[in-house]
Amino acid sequence: MEKLFCRALLLMVVICGGHAGPASPSTTQHEDDGLAIQMALYFSPMPAVDPVDRLRQLCSEPATSFRLIDGVKGLDGPLPMVAATWTPLEKYSPPADKSWPHSTRDLPIDEVRPKVAASNRVLVLDFLVSRVDAVEANKRIGLPMSVLADATNGLPWDEETRHLYSAATWRKSRVDSWHNGIRDMREHIIMDAYRGGEFLRLVTLGMRKGLLPKCAHHVR
Repeated sequence: MEKLFCRALLLMVVICGGHAGPASPSTTQHEDDGLAIQMALYFSPMPAVDPVDRLRQLCSEPATSFRLIDGVKGLDGPLPMVAATWTPLEKYSPPADKSWPHSTRDLPIDEVRPKVAASNRVLVLDFLVSRVDAVEANKRIGLPMSVLADATNGLPWDEETRHLYSAATWRKSRVDSWHNGIRDMREHIIMDAYRGGEFLRLVTLGMRKGLLPKCAHHVR
C-alpha cells in the first residue's frame, strides 16, 4: 500500500511539475513580489577561490541573467536577482549527524562531515525570480550554482529540499536533468517519510519552487 501511494504521488508530481500553471487564489501574489528561492554553498573547509568574486563574474555574463545585489540594496530593481551573504556556520548549520545519510547525495559522509564542521561560515544565496517564469528560473539557478560549486569545491545545499550535494551530483541532478525545457521532477523534489506510531507520514519537499503546493499524506 505504501509503495503504491508513493508511485501515485510521484506520478502526480511529474504530471504537475512540467509547468507551474496559474496559482490558486490563496497563493496568488503580484508578479513584482517575486518568488524567493534560497540555496547555499558549504565548504570543506575552505573554498578554492572566492565564491562571491566568481558569482560577480557570472552575473556580468548575459547568459546568467541574474543581477547581483548587496543586501537590501537594489531590491527595487528588475528581476531576477541574487544576494550572497556569508553566514556563520552556527547560524546556518549543516545536517545533524544522524540526518546526514538522509540529507546528502553521493557524498563520502565520514570524510566530508568533519571538514564541513571545521569551516566557520557558509555562503547563503538568496535568489528572487519572477513568479511568471518560476519553472524556467529553476533551470537558471541550477547552472550558476553548479559553476560555483565546481570553481570553489563547494557543496550545494537546497534549502527547500534540505539536501546537500556533491558538485558532480548537483550538475547531474539540477542541470543535466532538463530536456527541451522540461525538468525531471524526480531530481527536483524530495519525498520524506516519517514514522509516527502506526502511521507513516509522506511529505514532498521542493514543490514551492515551481509554485506548487506541498503534498502530505498519512498511510498505515
